[in-house]
Amino acid sequence: MPYYGFMDGQSSGNDWVKTASGWKKLVALRENLHRHIKKIARERFHSSCSNDSSDEVRSEHHHKDGGIVNRDKDWARSQSCDAVEKWSESESQKMHSDYQEIDKPQTSFVLIPRSAGARGMYYTIGEMICKLDLTAAVGDHRRFNYVCRLLELIVTTRFSSLSGLAQKELLTVLEELVNLVSMTHHNMEQVRRILRGAIVAMNNSFASHIGCRATWTRRLEMLKGWLEKLESIQIREREEDGLLKLTDLPDEVLSRILNHLSDHRDIVNVGKTNYLMFMVATENFLWKDLCQYHFTHSQIQTVCQQGPVETDWKLAYSKLHKRHPLHEDYADLLQLCAYCNCLFWRNGGHPCAKELLPEGDTRLIKRPELLINFDINPQQFLDLFQTCGNFSRAR
Repeated sequence: MPYYGFMDGQSSGNDWVKTASGWKKLVALRENLHRHIKKIARERFHSSCSNDSSDEVRSEHHHKDGGIVNRDKDWARSQSCDAVEKWSESESQKMHSDYQEIDKPQTSFVLIPRSAGARGMYYTIGEMICKLDLTAAVGDHRRFNYVCRLLELIVTTRFSSLSGLAQKELLTVLEELVNLVSMTHHNMEQVRRILRGAIVAMNNSFASHIGCRATWTRRLEMLKGWLEKLESIQIREREEDGLLKLTDLPDEVLSRILNHLSDHRDIVNVGKTNYLMFMVATENFLWKDLCQYHFTHSQIQTVCQQGPVETDWKLAYSKLHKRHPLHEDYADLLQLCAYCNCLFWRNGGHPCAKELLPEGDTRLIKRPELLINFDINPQQFLDLFQTCGNFSRAR
């Protein structure tokens, strides 16, 4: 059953508001308010910058051609040129700092109360996406890979069973991903893989989906449009400008750079660029380090060749990848506080209830396990909804 939250008979229900696009939860509207404010601030900032640049171009062109500007205005402008320049520079810096403060991803967390039986309060995937503000987390490079991995798991395993609210929130995060990748041209293949998985899931569940068929079709066409948008992007090769390129570096430096890549797909794609990068990407010690990073020593011993013949570590990695899951490492990820049962971003922190304990309280000394924050990877995050509030699997 896709709807977990607030479904028992003892729930107090939700407040609903009728909008132009239909009925919506009042809680969801309040939680999405700051995201809309940031979007408006971003649009105003970009429009003001474009207007300032266009005014400068028009004034420069007008000054060169003579035009209708009289000498008095030219004299007044020349007298106040330095003052206006200083003022515009200070205002632009202030506006830029204000924009960065508004656009900065907020530290989001959600309290998950402990429950017993069917009388507890549960959250759905859609509500968690909204409360944790995954849309803003996309813009943080530390949380980008975590959000992408989470979305990939959702679209491949649970997209067809999500509620209407969860699908809407998920599409909002996907739209933010597409817009970000379209501007930066980074991680395009990763986002394409998520979109393809969502399209396949929707096609397979077209006859058994939940909700209106017209809405399902419209969302499917939206996903296809985003995928076509990303596939139409062409990255042009840099022209010869006399500056150094990546291939101008020594082979030892290139090997050290590729050694910091933890995804084998990135190494393979780099090797497809030219012959030099192919030779660097196929070095045996590079795949040996990759095997030792993702798999344990006992796992490696099961496929390691015995004898004087050197092990083909790329082939060994392929075999291990089919048998065992890869090691996941993220710059920022979700954590679960053992004391207050709070789910939060690790680098953001959370207001823990143990800080309110009176001085001299010995409860934490007797139970030191309550001081631990458990890391929650994307798969464990989804497992929270399978167990309906039971976090034993995540711990």
